[in-house]
Amino acid sequence: MDKVVIWEKKDGIATITLNRPESLNAINRELADQFYDTLIEIDQDWGVKVVILKGAGRAFCAGADIKTFTKHLELEPDFIYDTVYKVQQVNLLLKTLRPPVIAAMHKYALGGGYEFAASCDFRFCTEDTIMGPIEIAVGLLPIATGMTIMPRILGPQIAKKTILLGERFDAKYAKDIGFVLDVVPQEKLMDVVTEFAKKLMSTNPLLLYLGKMTINRALTSDISSNLKIECEILRMFSHSQFTEENVKKLLEKTKKEIWGQQ
Repeated sequence: MDKVVIWEKKDGIATITLNRPESLNAINRELADQFYDTLIEIDQDWGVKVVILKGAGRAFCAGADIKTFTKHLELEPDFIYDTVYKVQQVNLLLKTLRPPVIAAMHKYALGGGYEFAASCDFRFCTEDTIMGPIEIAVGLLPIATGMTIMPRILGPQIAKKTILLGERFDAKYAKDIGFVLDVVPQEKLMDVVTEFAKKLMSTNPLLLYLGKMTINRALTSDISSNLKIECEILRMFSHSQFTEENVKKLLEKTKKEIWGQQ
């Protein structure tokens, strides 16, 4: 099997590259499977402090590989279901990954590619990037976590507008609605994203994940239960238990309670 998702680690930064440039990094089963395996590997590598997600070639990710999906839809509907489920798991891993994840988008981040970006913790894009949940144009909805994640990022009104109209929008609008942190020239994208990654790395990596996990949890739980997590973090510090092992235990407990991960 060719490597359609590759990653490398340098100075604590893991860079994941979606590597189907001939198809604008469109999502097929191989990409979903390899992306999932890559994230599992990175999550277990405590040498990785921050992750950057980018696309090879002319685009970040243009969404689902329509030709492949159409072919299997007629002959193997279960294959389509399993593939979409795997993409959902990829997005869930992006949300719960130990290190923070930064999406570096260029040219196209559409459909499933838009959902990949939405599942990251931070997003940057180039001036020519076109984004959006375009699935409704082909009689579908963004079912690989898009309808669950988008309202939490954009609020329900903007999420409904973009999803139900199948909107494609440009970099300026993406920044106006808070989908991206910044818009930069293409030649500076990786420099800007890498510099931001280095700023994140100046924070203790355990604190990075505790902060990421607690904030994400706050979006899916009531205030009182999230305050209990904050108290558990305080207890770690007050009893000198702020160790990698204790942080792992707290994180695994939270994953099971909130995300249903084993």
